Amino acid sequence: MYLLDIDVDFLVTYVPQLKRTGEHELEQLDKSSHVWLSPENLVMTLKEKGFDFRKTKAFSFDNHKESFQTWQQYCQPADIPACLIHIDNHHDLYDCQHYNLRKMTERKLGCANYLWYALMYDYLSEIIWVVPSLDQVVHNSGQLNFIHNFHDLQDKNHEAQGRLIFKNYHGEPREIPLIICELQQLPVKNRPVPIATIAQSRGYTPPKTFSYAHYLARLINDSS
Repeated sequence: MYLLDIDVDFLVTYVPQLKRTGEHELEQLDKSSHVWLSPENLVMTLKEKGFDFRKTKAFSFDNHKESFQTWQQYCQPADIPACLIHIDNHHDLYDCQHYNLRKMTERKLGCANYLWYALMYDYLSEIIWVVPSLDQVVHNSGQLNFIHNFHDLQDKNHEAQGRLIFKNYHGEPREIPLIICELQQLPVKNRPVPIATIAQSRGYTPPKTFSYAHYLARLINDSS
């Protein structure tokens, strides 16, 4: 089973390091950003890759932490643990310094760490992180240095992969693969998707994309 999780920042070339909320800052962000992939082309490519949206429920929201809350509410036992297709400029595996993820309950669920909560409660069996540029993520951005429980990185021609090693909420050891690749490198495969979650992340994406999350959800929901 597959869960699809998208952040609109995947579609733009420039992603600021700090959240911008002022009118002038957002105006400058609009001018400095380029939408390299349209929502229509993203959905079309996913269909070409074998994603099956005929029974998909798509949800859109501003804060990406709501992906985990949506999985909590709508995932059926048969849906989990699932392979997560995480389409995002960021891995969202920040803000965790613990091997035993139960200690995460002492922290606040947020857009940067919600995937750890999903791992803690055994929602996921695998994460495929789809990025705009594999070379940028693996060699230049330094993002992987912030994944505390990530081991054995192997960099291949068209993908990188490693292992996330942790203990779940019950203190049981878990080990799941984290695969990193570009959208075009995803193999064509039948992928039924019961739930798709799409985050807008306002302040991290330019105003010209503010309607994209809801639009993507509508495109997916209309694909049935």
